[in-house]
Amino acid sequence: MEDLIQSINQPITQVNLHSTVAIQIINHAAVEPEVSGQLLGLDMDGVLDVTYSFPFPEQDVSEEYQNDMLKSLREVNIDHNTIGFYQTSTLGNHISTDFIDDLLTYQQNIKNAAVIVYDPLLAENGLFSLKAYRLTEKFIELYEEKKRLTTKNIVENNLLISEILVELPVVVVNNSLESALLWQLSTEIEETEHVNYISGNIDNFIKKSLETMADNCNDLYKEKGILAAHHRSVNKQEMQQKTFIEKRKEENIINKKKKRKLLPETVELVSREKPHLFKEIEEPDQLPGQLRNLQIKYNCEQVSLLIGNDQIDIGV
Repeated sequence: MEDLIQSINQPITQVNLHSTVAIQIINHAAVEPEVSGQLLGLDMDGVLDVTYSFPFPEQDVSEEYQNDMLKSLREVNIDHNTIGFYQTSTLGNHISTDFIDDLLTYQQNIKNAAVIVYDPLLAENGLFSLKAYRLTEKFIELYEEKKRLTTKNIVENNLLISEILVELPVVVVNNSLESALLWQLSTEIEETEHVNYISGNIDNFIKKSLETMADNCNDLYKEKGILAAHHRSVNKQEMQQKTFIEKRKEENIINKKKKRKLLPETVELVSREKPHLFKEIEEPDQLPGQLRNLQIKYNCEQVSLLIGNDQIDIGV
């Protein structure tokens, strides 16, 4: 029993995706461009074994719907343990605050939960397009309490954009019958027969990726502008506070000479008298800017896979 508990508590290092689940996800993505669903299976010895999935409806997913689906699967002896979710993505648009919040909720409730992201556009261009992600423990500790990031905790904890999401290796596995079918099909294809199953346009993919990167760079520039405006507001407030304190000290010099009651002149006491002047200006959430950086990095990596490993610098 102790060995079983230890094997369950091991951190996830790999995702085994059964080919049935891969087909389910791909077929679901063929219906609508943006879809999602539940992943079912087991985690043991650091491996997340994804054995089945079911789609979420287009409208808001109710808890009753999920419970009914799990109950139905249990009745036909299919794995019904929730281990995460899947969703489609195009050119990294899954990297958003909503995505982070959803994955955080899963990991808070299911320790070894993960998400599988499928990009149909990558698949059209012959790239393996099923990727698994988890939030890092370092990021969760900083983010889960206030659901926001600040410059201070990013710098103090040396949080890099590569430490927000960790990608897990995905291995597509087949059962015996599936392996036998694939072997039979492979033997039926003559060696001289070459079929090109990739219908995608690589140039078009690169063009779209570069356009997306440009949009993300513009959004990142806007985020930096918001942060710069915040710093200007803070500096202005500090100047006003300093001026007020200096004026108060001058008043107290006069009051002391005239033997009048001295007025508060420390920041702590004055802040009670003038709360609007000494109220801390909250810094804008820094997570959107970090995610923009992460999206740019993701786009660079995908383009680099298509045109050459050393032709794009993915440093941001």
